Amino acid sequence: MSLGVTLTESPALDSSATYIRRIAHMKDFSSPTLVMVLALMSFCLCAAGLTALALLAQPRVFIDFENHYGWSYLLWNIWSAAMSIGIACFGANAYATLRALQW
Repeated sequence: MSLGVTLTESPALDSSATYIRRIAHMKDFSSPTLVMVLALMSFCLCAAGLTALALLAQPRVFIDFENHYGWSYLLWNIWSAAMSIGIACFGANAYATLRALQW
């Protein structure tokens, strides 16, 4: 689902790409293209990191909380939802940055 949200074409994507391009050209950097490439790499690494975290076991705090209070179903759903939202957000920003580079 996160991949679908990330790759969705929308006016918000074009707006984000425009802002990214504008900000990269606004500052006195040596190369605005290099700034956008570094941002693209950062967004991709963050999305990949969150994907790895989502596939790994949940934190020990959740297991301890479950043993003490018994709300395991709620914590597992919150963990999955938070990771999915993070992946979608970083992925959408990476796609917008890629779009800004292509213009």
